[in-house]
Amino acid sequence: MANKYSKKNIEKIQQSPSPRILLNVGTHGTERVGLKVAEYFKNLKPLCGTFVINLANEKAINVGKRFISDDLNRVFPGKEDGNFEEKLAYKMKPFIDVFDIVVDIHSTETGVNSSLIITGFTPKMKPILKAISPRRVIYMKATKSNALISSAKLGIGFEYGKDKSKKTYQDTVLGVARLLEYYKMVEPSRRKQNKKTIEFYEVDASVEKPEGFKVVPGIKNFTLIKKGSTVGHNAKTKEKILAKKSFYPILFGKNSYKTIFGFSSKMKKI
Repeated sequence: MANKYSKKNIEKIQQSPSPRILLNVGTHGTERVGLKVAEYFKNLKPLCGTFVINLANEKAINVGKRFISDDLNRVFPGKEDGNFEEKLAYKMKPFIDVFDIVVDIHSTETGVNSSLIITGFTPKMKPILKAISPRRVIYMKATKSNALISSAKLGIGFEYGKDKSKKTYQDTVLGVARLLEYYKMVEPSRRKQNKKTIEFYEVDASVEKPEGFKVVPGIKNFTLIKKGSTVGHNAKTKEKILAKKSFYPILFGKNSYKTIFGFSSKMKKI
C-alpha cells in the first residue's frame, strides 16, 4: 500500500475496532523469517478487532541489506529531515501509535533464541507474555528507547532464532497465533501452552568493550557470570577485563556490537 502511513489510512485504522494489532516484519532487510510469518497470516480475517501486517523497510529488503543508511530499529522516533531510515521512522511513528499492540518479528544469530524482547513492562503485559509462552523474556530496561517497539503503546519483539531455521519460523508463527487466541481474534486451538516458568531477564546496564578487546570464548547468554570472572581479553596486550558484579549476559557474541560486549541483566520472576 503506497499510502499506508498517510493521515487518511491512519485515521481509518484509528476508527477500526479494538484490539488493534500490528504484525510488523522486515525492520531489517536481511531478516527474512518475518516475510514467511507475514505470508502465513496474510489471509487472516479476525473474529474481532483489527489485524494489520506491515512490511517496514521495503527498500532494504529489495536490495538484500540490513538497512540503507542506518539501523531502522535504532532511530525511532525518527527525523523529518534525516537519512533514509530516520525519515522512514518519522513516517511510521504516527502509524504505530494507533495500534494497541505492535509485534515486531526478527531473527538472531547471537544465541538469543526463543526470546521475546520488551522495552516496557507493566502488570497488563504479564498475562500476555504468559499466553504467548516463550522460553524467556528480555526486558531492555536500561537501553535507549530508539527501537521500533519502544514507540508502541505495547510493543513485543520476537527473536526466536536463526533466520533460515524452520524451527524459528514455526515457533514464531505459534507465538503470534497464541497472542491472537488470547484476544479471541482466532478460534481457540489445542496447542499446548508452555507450563514451564518463563525466564525473565531485566537488563540493567551495557558492558563496555574497549578497542582491541574481544569477548572471551565460552561465555553463554543467560548463563551466570560471577563477579571477578574474565569477560574480555586483548590478545596483543594480554590484558583482561573482569566482571565487576555477578550478572546474566545478554546479546554477548563476537559479532554483536562494536563498543560493548553486550548487556548485563538480573533474572526475576513474573
